Amino acid sequence: MRAGRLVASRDMPRKRKIDRPLRRDVRTLGRLLGEVLAEQEGRQTLDLEEKVRGLAIARRRGPRADRADAGRQLAALLEELPITQARDMIRAFGTYFELVNLAEQHHRIRRGRAHAADVDAPPSGAPSPRCSSRPGAAGSRRRTPGLRSRRSR
Repeated sequence: MRAGRLVASRDMPRKRKIDRPLRRDVRTLGRLLGEVLAEQEGRQTLDLEEKVRGLAIARRRGPRADRADAGRQLAALLEELPITQARDMIRAFGTYFELVNLAEQHHRIRRGRAHAADVDAPPSGAPSPRCSSRPGAAGSRRRTPGLRSRRSR
């Protein structure tokens, strides 16, 4: 699965600079999986996977006017697949999503380490400046009206 270039649409969230390493990792893993898929299953399987992926992306993120048509094309293509090719597509996409999950876990760890190394960042779990440790102070928990404490019973 090669990570192709996606055209940004108005519906897509902005790409955050902090997520660039994650996107890079996903592209690399997708490219490597594509190479393995072509080597193990053949170029035809990779080409079919790319077509399915392209139609799925167009159906989800393409221009609004073309989404329904892409969805119909995708459904027709998948309905016509012999069971062996459908199995190959399921395995390819399943493996891809496992790799994406691993990349996301790695990214969370990488960001956590960067945060821990930042001496100017507040410690994790530190109270915000609006909170106070004094009971009844602004920002602390309020008592729910109508509930009495155990002491007043």
